[in-house]
Amino acid sequence: MTVPWSSLSSSQAAAPQVVTAAPRLREALRCTPAILSDLRAMILLMLHQPVGPPMDTTEAWRRSGKRKCSCERCFYCDKPLDRHEHDHYPVPKRAGGSLVVASCLPCHDLKDRFLLFDWDIAAAFGAWQELLGGLPADLLEKLSSAKLGVRDMFALCSSELEARWDSLSPLARIAYAKMRGLYEDDLYLQARRDRLGVRRKPSDP
Repeated sequence: MTVPWSSLSSSQAAAPQVVTAAPRLREALRCTPAILSDLRAMILLMLHQPVGPPMDTTEAWRRSGKRKCSCERCFYCDKPLDRHEHDHYPVPKRAGGSLVVASCLPCHDLKDRFLLFDWDIAAAFGAWQELLGGLPADLLEKLSSAKLGVRDMFALCSSELEARWDSLSPLARIAYAKMRGLYEDDLYLQARRDRLGVRRKPSDP
C-alpha cells in the first residue's frame, strides 16, 4: 500500500519504512498535497523514497507505462516476455482471424515477416524434420506419394501436429504456425471465390 508522504512525521521521513508496493511515479505523486504537485513535490518524494538495488531495465519497463495486457510468456518459445506483440493465431488477420496470442519479436518475425526460404538453412531443416519425423509412417507415405496442395497436406497432418504441440521445439511450433496460416489463407480465398462464383484454377494450391 502506498503511504501518503504528508502523513509522515519528520523523524519518519528521515528514515522511512520500506514500501512494498511498486507504484508508478504518477500514482505516488497523487498522494501528495495539491500545493506540492509540481517539481518540488517530485524532488521531495524521491528524497524520501526508500532506494533499493538498481533495477533491471526489463523489469523497469514491465512496471512502467500503461500496459494493455498481462501477457507473461511467448506462445511459441515460452520465454518470459518483455516487449512483445500480439500475433493472430490460428487464423491470420488477413484471413479474418480475431484470436491473438502473445509473441516475442523474434518469434513473430520468423512466423510472419520472414519467408521460410529466408530462414537459416539449419533452422528450417531442423524444424521441418521435427514436424515430419514424428508423423506415422503411413501418413508420411500419403504426403510423399501424392501431389497435394497446402490445404490437403495440412488436413492430413494437422491433428497429429496439434496433439504434439507441447513437445515441439519453438522453431517447430513456428513452422507449424506458418503452415497453418497458409491453410487458413487458402480456405479464406476459396470462400471468396465461392461467393463471387469464380472457379478454382488447376494451378491454385
